[in-house]
Amino acid sequence: MKDGRPFRFTFLMNADSVFLEKLTPYLQQELRKIGVEMEIRKVDWAHFVKLVEEHQFDATSLRWGNTDVVQDPYEIWHSSQTKDGSNFVSFKDPAADALIEQARTLLDDARRNELYRKLGRLLHQEAPYTFLYSRPSLDAVNRKVRGIRPSVLWYDFREVWLAPR
Repeated sequence: MKDGRPFRFTFLMNADSVFLEKLTPYLQQELRKIGVEMEIRKVDWAHFVKLVEEHQFDATSLRWGNTDVVQDPYEIWHSSQTKDGSNFVSFKDPAADALIEQARTLLDDARRNELYRKLGRLLHQEAPYTFLYSRPSLDAVNRKVRGIRPSVLWYDFREVWLAPR
């Protein structure tokens, strides 16, 4: 409660999501313990997508994932992408925009990655999303595979080769 007004919001979800069907009642219960009222709104997929694209939600769950080794955060985090991009939460921060713009001009991986680390720290501080989980994975690689290195998202396969027997 703030200034005598209760904290209430609506959580928009895809009605077909088995995961959210289990998660949202739990969130609702836990938030109620601290005085926050969360209403759950279930809609079909087509309507869900329309509402998200039109920014017509208080809160929702989006499952972000990308297998691209070199991911460009521009479409999700740059302020120019709030209307026609994937910046659905309307995150706007001039410092984030500057880091993204500068990183996009760099060919040097180390320098670009340092800027993306700064962007990561800024996103952590600003918290435009609440990241709930990261799926665990167990990876195994044949002994003949060489040069494989973990990357931010998965593995960087640009310098992988097979060793001779």
